[in-house]
This record gives sequence, C-alpha cells and structure tokens, in this order.
Amino acid sequence: MSRNATASWSGYNHQGKIGLLVALRKINSLHGTNPDLAEYGIEYETQEDVKIQHLGAIQEVHQVKALTDSTTIGSYTAALAAFEACPNLNYLHSICEIHNWGNLTPGQNPHNVQQYPYSNALNYCHLNDIFDYLDTEIFTFLTNADHPQRTNEGWRANCYQEFLATLDEKIRFEHANNPQVDYRVSFTLAEIAEIMANPPAKNKSKLWEIRKKIYSKYIQFIDDLDLNEYENITPAHESRIGEIIGEIYGLADDQFIRFLCNINPHSSGTEKFGSCVTTDNFFSEDTFYGTFLQVLISVTQSNYILDPRAVPSYFKTSSYLITSIQSIERNKKFHAMEILDNPVVNFAGYENDYIINQSYDGSLREAAQRLIPTNPTRFSNKKDMKFISLNDAVHLLNN
Repeated sequence: MSRNATASWSGYNHQGKIGLLVALRKINSLHGTNPDLAEYGIEYETQEDVKIQHLGAIQEVHQVKALTDSTTIGSYTAALAAFEACPNLNYLHSICEIHNWGNLTPGQNPHNVQQYPYSNALNYCHLNDIFDYLDTEIFTFLTNADHPQRTNEGWRANCYQEFLATLDEKIRFEHANNPQVDYRVSFTLAEIAEIMANPPAKNKSKLWEIRKKIYSKYIQFIDDLDLNEYENITPAHESRIGEIIGEIYGLADDQFIRFLCNINPHSSGTEKFGSCVTTDNFFSEDTFYGTFLQVLISVTQSNYILDPRAVPSYFKTSSYLITSIQSIERNKKFHAMEILDNPVVNFAGYENDYIINQSYDGSLREAAQRLIPTNPTRFSNKKDMKFISLNDAVHLLNN
C-alpha cells in the first residue's frame, strides 16, 4: 500500500493559497465602495475548505480538490453531493480540466456548485500556476492603493510568503492548543490587506520555507520506503519518525530557531537568524536528509529526546546530539573550532559529549587546537566533546 503523503501536503498547501486568492479578489472587487474590510473575513475548514463571510453572513463557499489525474466528473460527484452550500456562491476548485463537467445531472450536483473561474478562459489551475494569479491580484491591490512598491516583484512575492507563513502559524497554534472540532483558522480582509501593504520582516516566511523543506524531506523518506530503499523499518518506527517530524514542525518560532542552531552548531554561530539574508547557515535540505533524518531512520533501539532547549539527542550511557553536519574529514578541525566558539550553543545540553555527524570521529578540542597551536588553553573550559560518525553512532545506539 502506498504511503505517499505528497498529495495531502500539496492539497493543504494549495488550499491556503486558494484562500488568499479568493480573499484578494473580494478585496479588489470592493475597491471604490469604501468598505470596512474588518467586517469581512475568510475562514478555513469550518464550511468546506474556505468560506468568505460579511458580518457573519456566508457569501462564498469554496472546496479545493488537488486531484492530479482526475479529469472526469466521476472523481468529484461524492464531494458535490455532500457539499456544504451557502445561499450565495458555491465553488469547486480543481487543478486539472474536468472534460465532461457539462454532463453533470441535478442529482449529481444538487447544490448547483460551479467550477471556479480563474480567468475568462480557464476554470482550473495547476499547482504551479497559482502564484501567477495571486501575483496579479496583489499587483491590483497595490495599484488600487497607489502603493509605491506595486511594481516591485520581490515585495509582492514577500507578501505572498508572509501570508502563507502567518497561515501556517495560525494552524500550528490551533493544533497545539485546541481539539480539532474547535479549530478556527481565520483572517479578516483588513488583516490580509495589512500584510499586502506592510509585510513584516521576512522571519516568518523564512521559517515557513524551512518548515516546508523539512516536511518535503519527510515525504522523500516515505517515497523511499515505497520504493523499498529501506529494509526492516517497522510500522511502529515509521510512525515514530512521523511523530518526530511533526513535533519539530510544530515548534514555536523561537524554539524552532534554537533547534536549527542546535543541529547546525558548526555554522549557526556566525550570524543571527533575524538578520540573515540567506538561511544556509541554519538549514540545508541535503544535509538534513543525509545526516539528521538518516539517524532517525537508522536508530531503532534508543529513545529520541527533544528537550526544552530544543536539543535533539539520544541517550545510552552517554548523550548523543543529532546534527546535520555532513562533510569530509579535512573540515573536521574547522567545524570543531566553530562549535567550540559558537555563542548560541548551550554546551550544558551536551553532557557526556557525542556529536553525531556524517563521517568523522575524534575530540573537538584536539581537532580545533590544530588551527591555534599557540594558544592550547583556549578551549580548556569547554567539555571534551567528541565527534562520532553516523555509522558508529547507529551501531552503538542499536546494540
């Protein structure tokens, strides 16, 4: 049975973008009428996937189906029959053309749901095309507001990313604090207009992008399982890996940044996350998959711990910090010095001292002092932590 989670993730992701699109189109349609945008809002998942309301009255209901190969009405009739309609506009969104929509009978579509018109010519939208529609609406909004950044593509892209990051933050808050039946993920149109006009610093969007990449690496693991790339992965262990990724994904922003620093202690001490232009020092997809996730996959006989300081580790007689360090032996001395000099890393979290990396072993202090032989006491106040290669760590932790 396929475990592929790509479709569900794509659908969730696309649904968020559809909500922004219909909200922006509503805002733009109200231009010139002097509306109070705080009276209007969108809400996710309480009535179909997205609804628009005005002072509590439902104006539009939208259902999003991210079915990649469903080009005939048979794939949609169950959803149409159960559609939670409102008295006004009810729409179905698809990511591919439905060739025989015109053959629907009233019995198959009892609520008279319409295909959503993305343009005069198209009533479907591929996953890769949604940003073009959103960018057009953001441009229209900024133009209507005579905004000085309306022609700035980077500004418009940041508006888009900041909305998705804020949406993700709202969803994570609901998941952490409320039962599913009480989830309320909503925005007023005034809040959306504010994000478009004055997007905050890019921290939220940078963190959302990293969260998304972490989930994509988890999807890669699931795909590799389906292709029999891994042997002897039990359903219980597979489930545990999913729980760990979910726990990491759901960390509050400050804890998430701390986690990124902890898994990259060799590079995260050189700048603050809030002021970084690129996030390479804090996260790399390839090294996260090649080292960090491979440790989670391979260690089956020791308990994973994510402590209150967001330090991910295993404990078996000694503590083993899991990192994303993936490099050659020649770089060991440089990485050792960066870790020992890192002002962000809390060394008290690494009692008994093993740092799991991709390929090398040995004392950090001894490796670092090869670079500074004239000052052998420089690191004498630090614990004598040791690198341990992934293979050696897995062997010790599983035996």
